[in-house]
Amino acid sequence: MIDGEVMLKKPEVDGTFWRRKITAILHDPPWKPWVIAKGFSVYGKKRHEEEAYELAKDLGLEQDFTYGWAVRLADGLAASFDRWLLDILGVVPGIFEFKGVELKNPFAVRVCETSVDVVGRYIPPLEPEPRVIKDSFVRFLSDILKSLGDPKARYYMLYTLYEFAWWRASLPIGPADTRVPTHSVFDHVYATSTMINLVKEEDKIAGYLGLLDLAGVQKFIQASRKLRDFYIASWLSSVLSWKLVEDFVLLYGPDVLLMPSPRNNPFYLHTFLTANIDGETVYEFLSKLPGFKSWLPELAIWYGYIYSDLTGKFKVANYPMYAVVPTTITLVLPSEQNALHNLLMIPSMYSKIWSALCDCAANALDELSRSRVEALKGLESSLRSLLKTLGKTSEGSLKDMFTTTVHELGYTIAPPLPLRLTVLYFELERFEDSCIRCPRRELCPLKALRERGFTVYTRCWIVRQFRSIIPDAGEEEIKPEALSKVLRELLPWFKELDIRGRELVLLDFELYHLLLSLIFKLQEMYWSTKLDAAAGTNLTDRYEKVYTSIGTSASTVGELLRESCSVCGKLPPIVTIRGTDLEPYFSDGERLCGYCLIKRLLSTREGTKHVVGRLLGREVGEQFFEVPSISDIANLKFLAIYIKMVREAMKSRERLKDLVSRLESCVGYPKLVEGLDEWVGKLRGTWLRYYVDEIVKADKRLALPLVWMWKASSINDDFIEPKTPHLRDLRNFYVDVTKIDRLKFPTRYLALVKADGDYMGKLLQGNISKALHPKLKCEWLIRYLAALCEGRAAEVVNYLAQGDLENAVNVLLEELGKVKERIEDVKVPARHEDLLEHVRCVKEYLDKLAKEGLIPTAPAWHTSVSRALMVQSLVDIIATYRGTRVKYRSVEVSIPFRGFVVYAGGDDYFAAIPIDYVLDMIYETRAAYSIGASVKFTIRGYMLEVPEDGFNVGIEKRDKVPFFHCIVVGERPYVPIAPALGLAGRSYCAYYTHYMYPLYAAIEDVVTLLETKDGIKATTMIGEARAMYEKDVTIVAYSSRGRLRVAILPNNPEKEPSLEHITALTRYANELVKFTLLEQTLSRRTFYRILEKYESLERFVERTTATPIMEIMIQDRDLAIKFLSNLIEVRGPEAFRDLVTNKLAYAAKVIVELSARAQQVLGTAKCLTDGLFNLCLAVTSTMSAEVS
Repeated sequence: MIDGEVMLKKPEVDGTFWRRKITAILHDPPWKPWVIAKGFSVYGKKRHEEEAYELAKDLGLEQDFTYGWAVRLADGLAASFDRWLLDILGVVPGIFEFKGVELKNPFAVRVCETSVDVVGRYIPPLEPEPRVIKDSFVRFLSDILKSLGDPKARYYMLYTLYEFAWWRASLPIGPADTRVPTHSVFDHVYATSTMINLVKEEDKIAGYLGLLDLAGVQKFIQASRKLRDFYIASWLSSVLSWKLVEDFVLLYGPDVLLMPSPRNNPFYLHTFLTANIDGETVYEFLSKLPGFKSWLPELAIWYGYIYSDLTGKFKVANYPMYAVVPTTITLVLPSEQNALHNLLMIPSMYSKIWSALCDCAANALDELSRSRVEALKGLESSLRSLLKTLGKTSEGSLKDMFTTTVHELGYTIAPPLPLRLTVLYFELERFEDSCIRCPRRELCPLKALRERGFTVYTRCWIVRQFRSIIPDAGEEEIKPEALSKVLRELLPWFKELDIRGRELVLLDFELYHLLLSLIFKLQEMYWSTKLDAAAGTNLTDRYEKVYTSIGTSASTVGELLRESCSVCGKLPPIVTIRGTDLEPYFSDGERLCGYCLIKRLLSTREGTKHVVGRLLGREVGEQFFEVPSISDIANLKFLAIYIKMVREAMKSRERLKDLVSRLESCVGYPKLVEGLDEWVGKLRGTWLRYYVDEIVKADKRLALPLVWMWKASSINDDFIEPKTPHLRDLRNFYVDVTKIDRLKFPTRYLALVKADGDYMGKLLQGNISKALHPKLKCEWLIRYLAALCEGRAAEVVNYLAQGDLENAVNVLLEELGKVKERIEDVKVPARHEDLLEHVRCVKEYLDKLAKEGLIPTAPAWHTSVSRALMVQSLVDIIATYRGTRVKYRSVEVSIPFRGFVVYAGGDDYFAAIPIDYVLDMIYETRAAYSIGASVKFTIRGYMLEVPEDGFNVGIEKRDKVPFFHCIVVGERPYVPIAPALGLAGRSYCAYYTHYMYPLYAAIEDVVTLLETKDGIKATTMIGEARAMYEKDVTIVAYSSRGRLRVAILPNNPEKEPSLEHITALTRYANELVKFTLLEQTLSRRTFYRILEKYESLERFVERTTATPIMEIMIQDRDLAIKFLSNLIEVRGPEAFRDLVTNKLAYAAKVIVELSARAQQVLGTAKCLTDGLFNLCLAVTSTMSAEVS
C-alpha cells in the first residue's frame, strides 16, 4: 500500500473510499466526447458509461469500479456553472445535444461591439484510434495496475499516471461536455475525485476545508545579500508549504489539494516516487517494470521534475529544485473522525519541520567545519563569544555551539514564516420540502417549475451546520443569522435575502462557491493582524539580560545591540565572517542573524543534501542545483563568446598554440598566473565546472579569463574596471582575440525581473469582469456564457442576453421534444406559459449574477485555473533556462541559458536576467501567459533538450494550438495539456542594476515598483464605448547616479487576446534597442535600418490608435530627435537633425505618436513620462554605461 512517514492519525476510511475515487477517475473515459458526438467506440458499446466499465475491466480494476450514488453525486457537484445553466434552462439533464468535438479556452475571449467570441479553440484533427488506445494507453496502465493488490495503491498509481499515459500516447484531448466544452474530460474526472471527499451519505454532504498560509514570505525572500540567499529562501518556502500538506496527500490522496494542483506538480511526483509500497519505494517498484527507464524522462517532463544543468540542457531531477509551490494552500478533507485532529496538528507539524531544518543547518555546518577548519575559525570565535556573553558554555564542537545558540535565542521555536491556519466544517442535507416553504424561493431560478409541481433535477441543499475552527481562537458555530450577513457579501445575488434565523437553502452550483468564499473570508477576519516571526523568539529576553548583566564590557554590549544583520538589516547578528576562504557561501565581514545564517548554511551543497534527505526522503547523489552569482548572470554573454573562441581554437593545433602564446605575451602574465591551480580547483566546485573542464582539456592557462572574472565578482571590481597593468593586459588580450570590441568585457549590469498575475484572486472567485474584461457585466456576461456553449444551447442563452424570452422558449420546446423522443418516460413541461415563466426566473437570476460580473465557481473551474498556473510555471522555467543561439555582428554564439529563476509560481515569477535578454524574456513569458507556449523536447537517455525551434510563443505559435499550452516529445503531434490564461493580465517590473548594488535593496525596489501597478488605470475602446481597466503593464526602471528612471508600457493596450496586441510595445522597443546596440558608429545606414523596422511599427500604431496620426509639430520633432540621439549615444541632436527632418521625419512621427499612445492608454499613471522613450533609454543607458 502507498504510505510514508506521517505525523498524523490514519483516517478512518475503508476500501470503499478508495474504490469510489478510482471510479470517479474512470467514470468518463477520455474518449467520451467522441462516443456522444460521433458514435465512436473502443469496446463496441453505445454509451460512454458502458465504455467506462469496459475500460475498468481492461485495466484490472473491475472490482474497484463501483459507480453508484456517491460518484453520481460527486459528478454533479464537480460540474462547472455553465453546464448547470443548461440543465436548469433545459429542465432535464442531457438536453441540447451537440455532435461536434472541440475544446474552448474560457479565458481567451474577444469582446466585440455586439457579441462575445471565444478565440481559444482546439478542434482535434482526428478521432482517437481504438488500436492506439488499447496498445499504448490501456496496456501501459494495465501492466502496472494489475501488479498491485491494494485499492489505495491502485488509486494513487491511477491518479498519477492516467492523464500522463494518454498524453504519452499522443491522443487528442476532448471536452467533458460537448455542449459546454470549457474544460477537458481529465479536468472533470479529477475534480469529481476531489468531490468524493465531501460525499457522506446519499442525501448528505459534509467535510472540512483547510486554508494554510505562510505569512511574510516577501520579507523572508527579500532578505538576501547573495543570489543563493534569494534562491534558497524561495525554495525553502515551497518546501515548508509542501511538507505541511504532504502527509494529507499520503493519507487521503492527492485530490484533497484544491490549490495548487498536484497535476504537473514536481513536488507531488517526488512525494509519489518516494512513498512506500509493500516495503519499497514507488520508484524502486516501478524500476522493476520493463521499459521504466524509457518512459521515466517523459514522466519527468510531464510533471516538471527536471532541472537545468546550466549548459542549455535539462536533466531528470532527483528532487524538486524550483520553487513552484505557493505559500497559500487549500485542502478539502472528508468528515471522518480523525480529519479535524489532523488539521489541528498542522501548527505542531510546522514546528517540527522547522526544527528539522535547523538540524539540517547544524549538520551542514558540521560537515563544513571538517573540510574548512581554518576558514571557519572566525565564525567559531563569534559563536563562542556570544555564548559566553549569554552565560552559556562555549565548549564542544562548532555544531554544538551553533545548536545551543539558535536554541537559546529561540530561532528553533519560531519559524521565519508565521503560519495562519483556518478550518471550516460544513454539513448540508438535501432539501426535499416544497418550494412554498423554501426560505429563498424568491431568489431561486427553479421557482416556477417547483411551484407548478414539475420534477426538478437540480438538487437543493439545506445548511445544517457551519463551524469555524481557528487555532488559538477556538471553535465557533456560524449561526444562520450571522451567516446571512456574510452571505450577502459572498454571493452578491443574495443581497435581497434576510434569513433571520431561518435555514439557508443552496443549489448544487452555489454550494462550492460559498464554501471557498467563506473560508477566505474567515481567514481575512481572523488573520488581519500582521505577524512578525521575531516576536516568537527569545531575542528580547536574552539581549536584555546581556545588557543588564554585570561584568559585560560596554564594547561587547554596544557591538551586540548597535550592529544588525548584513542581510535582513533587522535582527542582531550572531556571527561575523572573517576572511574570503568561505567563498562563494560567505563573504568577508558579513554579519548574520540566526535566520539568515540558517538560510545560508542550507544553501550549501551540504545543507541542501540534508534537507532533501531528511525532509524530502531522498539522497541528492551527484545532483545539486548550483546557484550562480549575480555577476555570473551579468556575464553570460562574455562567457559564451570566450567559450566559443576557445572551441574554435581547439580545432587547430596552430590556432591553439597562437592563442596561448598571445596570452603569455601579456606584460603582467606572471602576476596573472599566481595561484592558478588553486583557483581552477575552486571553479570546479561551482556551476562553471562544465566550462572549466572543457577549457583545461585544451590548455589550463586559457582558464585565466574565467578565473579573474570569478575573482572579480567575489572580491572586487578590478577586472571590470582594471586599475593595474596586468589586468589591463588581460582585458586587451580578450578584446584582441575576439575582435568584437563593441561586445565589451564582462559587464557590471543585469536585471531583476518580477512578474505578478493581475486579479488572480478575482479569477479564482469567478469575478471575470475584473479578471478578464471590464465589459463582462450585465448582458455581456450572459453573452460570455453563450459563447462558452455550442449549438442550440448557445442560441437559447443568446436569446436570454437579448431579452428575447419568446424565442428562447421556442427553442426549448423543440429540444425538449427531442429528449422526449429519446427517453419515452421522461416528464417535461409542455406548455408554453410554464416554460416562459421558468425562463423569466432564470433570466432574473442571471441578471443578478451579471450585475456583479460574477459567475459561481466550481471544482472544474478551479481545476482548470490551478492546472494552467502549474503548467505556466514550467513554461517560465523552460523559457529562462533553454539554450539559444544569437548573432553578434558576424559572430554566432550559443548562450547556455538566459537567466536564473528564483521562483515560478504560475501567476508570479522572479528571475535574474542578463541585460541582453530582458525584453525577450518579458515578451516570451507574457505572450505564453495569454497565448500559450508550444514546447518540444528531445530525449537522449536522461538528458533532455529543447531545440532551437522547440519553444514557440506569440506569432510563431500560429501553426500550433493558440491559447493552449502544448508540451511534446520528439515529433509527436501538438496536443493541448492546459489552457493559457487569455485575457487575464500579468504585470512585470524589469529593474536594471549594478551587480555590486545591494541585492536586498534592489529586490525591495522591484517589489515596490511592481506594487504601483495597482494604481495604474487604462482605457480601451469597445466599439464606440470607452472602458476602463487596470494593471497589465511592464515597468522598466534604471537607477543612474541616484536618479531612478522609470518607463511604463501597457502589455495589452487594446485588451484583445490577439497575437499582435499582447506585449506589442515591448516587442517593438526590443527590436529598436537591438538594432541600435549593434551599431558602433552613427551613420546614414544606421538610420535606414531603423527606418525599415519603423514601417511595421507605424502600421501597428495605425491599427491601434482611435484617432488618425497627428500632424507632427516642432516640439514633437524635437522630442523625437532627443529620443534618437540618446538611443545611439550621440552628444546632442545637431549631428543628424537634417536626416531626421527629411527622410526620417515619419519615423520620428511614429515614435512620438507611439509615446502619446502609451500616455493616452495609461491615463493617470504618476510615474509615466514618455513610455517608450524612457523604456529604450533605460535599457540603452545601462549598456552604454559600460563603454562610457
